Amino acid sequence: MTGLPVTLNLDGVPCLVVGAGALGARKAASLRAAGAEVTVVAPERNRPFRSGDSAGYRLVVAATNDPTVNDAVEADAHAHGAWCNRADRPDGGDLAFAATYRFAGVVIGVTTLGRDPAAAVAVRDRIAALLEAQP
Repeated sequence: MTGLPVTLNLDGVPCLVVGAGALGARKAASLRAAGAEVTVVAPERNRPFRSGDSAGYRLVVAATNDPTVNDAVEADAHAHGAWCNRADRPDGGDLAFAATYRFAGVVIGVTTLGRDPAAAVAVRDRIAALLEAQP
């Protein structure tokens, strides 16, 4: 993925997260922090994913530990015209989440285009420390 860093206006945008583990919870929290209306589907919370669940959503996150389920989620998202983030693939699918930091009205996003999320977090944290050290 070559990628293009962008900022999405997600205020009130319906987003679906499939999977309720730690990764799914982080993705859902990131989307909520950006103002999205988030629905989570997972056997641990309500029920398994079903074909057609992506209808009406603009962004779908496949965050299960089962590649077969994630394949089905991605196909369903595309069938309904939604972009899909694949938490189980290095390239992120259609989009990769950036490691973000908000400070004094500025939002900083660091991305490795899904190749090394830990490196993106480390760079974000270094930038955050620099900003917080300023008087």
